[in-house]
Amino acid sequence: MNEPLTTALGPSSTARTDVVTRTIAIGEAAGVPSALARRGVEVCVRWLKKALGMTGRKAAEDLCTKGYVAHREKRLDAAQKLYEDAFDADETLTVAAFNAGQTALERYNRDVDNLDDAARWQRLQHARGWLERTLEVDPRHGKAWRALARVDERLGRFDAAQAAWTRAEACLVPEDGGEIVDSEIDRNLEAERAEARREQARLKPAADLQRALVHARELQRDGATAPTPAHGSAVTADDAADAAADDGAPRDDAEEVADEAPQSDEERLAQARVAAAEVLIRVAERYGEDPLPGVEDLDDGIFTLAGLLLRKAGLLEEAASHFRRAVEEDRKDLEAWKNLATVVQASGDMKGALQAATSAFKLAPSDAGLVCNVGVCHLALGDLEEAAEFIAIAKGLAPKDPIIAKASAALAAAQRASAG
Repeated sequence: MNEPLTTALGPSSTARTDVVTRTIAIGEAAGVPSALARRGVEVCVRWLKKALGMTGRKAAEDLCTKGYVAHREKRLDAAQKLYEDAFDADETLTVAAFNAGQTALERYNRDVDNLDDAARWQRLQHARGWLERTLEVDPRHGKAWRALARVDERLGRFDAAQAAWTRAEACLVPEDGGEIVDSEIDRNLEAERAEARREQARLKPAADLQRALVHARELQRDGATAPTPAHGSAVTADDAADAAADDGAPRDDAEEVADEAPQSDEERLAQARVAAAEVLIRVAERYGEDPLPGVEDLDDGIFTLAGLLLRKAGLLEEAASHFRRAVEEDRKDLEAWKNLATVVQASGDMKGALQAATSAFKLAPSDAGLVCNVGVCHLALGDLEEAAEFIAIAKGLAPKDPIIAKASAALAAAQRASAG
């Protein structure tokens, strides 16, 4: 390294990156993990820069000024780097972090047509990171909350976007904290607050649906535990509605309240699953009435998820109804067909089970379990020839599967009984 130390440490210099990279390589050769080496180098660089007068408010403000100039000249990449370096020089300079976030968004808009989905996501996350740094320094930065809401919406995080607009509205008040009066500044503030309220209302159906989906998926997974009642009583549909939608969510999503508190965790979990399914369907229907442009598929798979919740709660007839609704909307919903076959079979409707099992098998013909299900249905209906064919195929696909082995044994017993 022959370059002067001040050049190597210069915040806008590629030499700094070279120094860090070479030092990390030396550390790795000595057995030091790269992450640890990088952290150590960055700490040393920061302290050396401080010792050389390359950090602090003055240095940061100078870099910000250069960033303004670059931005005015439409040199967005250079401006981005200068703003980031300014914040690195003084991590209390809010304007540096905010400008870095805003410039990152401008660069995203400039390049979006030439970026693939992964690159778009990375660019938006980069902008989001700088807006979050802004809010760490100044939690009442209304413009940062507003920008963060826009980014979260582009990322499909509608619940987070709605929450950010709520925070933006709360921050858009006169500097003295007083009432808005009839002045141009305050009228602009009121216009911005009105925008924030409109955006919250616009995003609410999608945000409620996302919260309901998160709640339902958590309860549907294997190993889920019974939620703690909100007020020491049974977990009711009201409790599920609270969990599924923030304070602003309608309370009429779930009106049924348990007459008595369940006595076991299993009963409480089953009740919570039923309530979550009810809330999920209702908020999905509301979203379907007013979907966000371009994201009409947010409610895809809703009926299948509701059916899974009800199946695990032991309400097989209700679950079957939701699975039927799911396959009406999407004939290729494998999960819905598979579960419909199971719950219909449990009810004793073997013809209906065979129809659903066959539909599932056609979507995934190499799935040994689905092939076996068709054979078992034929076996239950007394069609031993068809049963033998499907069970043999399943056994060939998964010769050591215990469930298929059990079906094969049942088939053999039926064949012996038939032979007399």
